[in-house]
Amino acid sequence: MNALVAQSGGPTAVINGSVFGILEGAIMTEGIDKVYGGINGIEGIMSGQIIDLTEWDGKKRTTFLYSPSSGLGSCRYKLPDINRDGPDLDGLEVMNQEYHRIFTILEDYEIACFFYIGGNDSMDTIYKLSEYGRWIGSPIRFIGIPKTVDNDLYGTDHCPGYGSAAKYIIRSIMEMAHDANVYPQKSVHIVEVMGRHAGWLAAATVMARYGTKRAVDLIYLPELPFSLSRFLHDVEVKLKRKSHVIVVVSEGLRKSNGEFVASEEGHESDRFGYRKMGGVATYLAQELKVSFHQSKSQVNGLDQSLSSCKVVAVELGILQRGSIYHASRTDLYEAVNCGYHGLLFALQGISGQMVVMDREPDQPYHIHYRHIPIEEAAGKEKTVPRELINQRGNHMKENFLDYIRPLIQGNVEIPEKEGLPLFIGDEALNNHYVYK
Repeated sequence: MNALVAQSGGPTAVINGSVFGILEGAIMTEGIDKVYGGINGIEGIMSGQIIDLTEWDGKKRTTFLYSPSSGLGSCRYKLPDINRDGPDLDGLEVMNQEYHRIFTILEDYEIACFFYIGGNDSMDTIYKLSEYGRWIGSPIRFIGIPKTVDNDLYGTDHCPGYGSAAKYIIRSIMEMAHDANVYPQKSVHIVEVMGRHAGWLAAATVMARYGTKRAVDLIYLPELPFSLSRFLHDVEVKLKRKSHVIVVVSEGLRKSNGEFVASEEGHESDRFGYRKMGGVATYLAQELKVSFHQSKSQVNGLDQSLSSCKVVAVELGILQRGSIYHASRTDLYEAVNCGYHGLLFALQGISGQMVVMDREPDQPYHIHYRHIPIEEAAGKEKTVPRELINQRGNHMKENFLDYIRPLIQGNVEIPEKEGLPLFIGDEALNNHYVYK
């Protein structure tokens, strides 16, 4: 019997590790003859873009492991809801066409196990496939493998991809702090990081240090309503005590009425209907500049030197999610293990489940791998608990360090040639699909 693996959603630095874990596990264990890779997720599979991964030699598999981003490509494609006997006959016809196409391809390749690596929406996809398979009596086993830098996937202690993204952000801010302190001029750096509804990445920056002190002065998460006036006050208070202030904000900050802080004008939505994020740091920087300018002509007890304070908006963008040079060795190791354990669960006859990681309470840090029903994770989001955020809502409590510290440990040694990394490229995929 054969297996099929595909990737979906936003890339991470270590997502290829889960494919590697499945592939290496299939080679080491009995029960799987071939492992196929679906190019560009479920969308690519439906168009017949499938390659044979078992043809890769050890060198190519290793190069793939140490390459950033989604080596098999990705997609943001939403399968139709499973309406088995509802009144919407047109919707039922569309559903049958798409699912029939997918299951025909899976049956043609004698696929016994299908692995989908991704976040919330990817788990929704694997859940629908599992339900449809159950409806038609298919023996194919469907397993979800967790992945997301946002760390918002419900049911698991954390997700592969989060530790590496957090490590990149923490290191970048530490370097930024040293750069900011070069000049005597007062400055405020507002750093925007990923996180639409969950602020795990922003929260991780509590670990950044400048010498022995915190490098980040203020942290704002989407878990709590954002107040512009309180933000301006918080920054002004910090600037009375020190010359250089670093603020970290999640891209998904919302006002008390639920609207995003950044202007929504001109922002497009992806195929899941989510607004493409960005612009929070720029917006807050502009508001801060206006506030400082007004203080120049008003006597309000504020240090008048703030009118010349340097304000910088920093948006890390896609760099934070795909830097393999800053990857956490722990994160890569766990990504591989999630794929490997997903394979083992499938070989045990398990289906309709997602691999999760449980953190053992004992020291030192240890992870236990198990599985939960896909429906427990699909469409749900895990947010930062309120008890880990300080009372004012503008920083993290120190005990969050116990959560994030183990996830960023260790470095990944990337194979190089002439000073440049050896990454997998299109030539590895050969653009030769085995199904038409």
